[in-house]
Amino acid sequence: MKLPVELCIYALQNKLLKPFRLYILLLSATQGNIAITEKDMEAIALALNYKSQKSINNNLKKLISLGWIGHDKKRKKYWIRGLDELRKRLKLKKRRSVDFTIEYLDNFDAFCFAAAIGKEWKYQKWRGISAWDLRGQAYPNLLRPSDYLPIAGNDLVKILKISKSSVSRYKKHAQGAGYIDIKSSNRTVKIRPDELRSFKSHDNETYGKMYVVGDTVVEPGIDKIKPLLTYSRRKKVKPY
Repeated sequence: MKLPVELCIYALQNKLLKPFRLYILLLSATQGNIAITEKDMEAIALALNYKSQKSINNNLKKLISLGWIGHDKKRKKYWIRGLDELRKRLKLKKRRSVDFTIEYLDNFDAFCFAAAIGKEWKYQKWRGISAWDLRGQAYPNLLRPSDYLPIAGNDLVKILKISKSSVSRYKKHAQGAGYIDIKSSNRTVKIRPDELRSFKSHDNETYGKMYVVGDTVVEPGIDKIKPLLTYSRRKKVKPY
């Protein structure tokens, strides 16, 4: 499945990852419609690691309210609207997609976060090349997919509309799942840990973000990240 990256970002921004995960499971496992039986509920709960069917019902209600699925109460049937239909409804115009298989449901939050990082990585790659094009110069050492690029946590906070702690947590999970690779740009500083407080009080702009690890003072840098997911492009969709 080619999953629109903008849809992953939309789910992150609007705190819809749980219903989005159920939507993707239903989309993957059906032909677009399903009459959910008790046996199906058990299978869904097992696939998504839900402790009770209440979580399924709550997320189904959310998906219906969003218009991502339809529901015929008489026939007890659900219609799962396609990805391009959602792109139209949400006015998501970008065609960038990330290859998805059902195994990614196990770490779905981290997958969506990694998909968003890949989009930002590709934007930075394009921006770097474009800057050289504007100067009329050849771009040296043309960026290859294996390159690591600096992606600031604050940029991800703004793009995804989530907290810094959430960015840190998702980043750790995405790396652990093998969706991204990270090279830390942190560096050690040659001052003693017991001196750091004094340095901060005299020059907080320079030393304010530094912290102590064991017997070492560390200055945080911007992580350099390489996306490990596979990206492609979906077809254009006509607006309503």
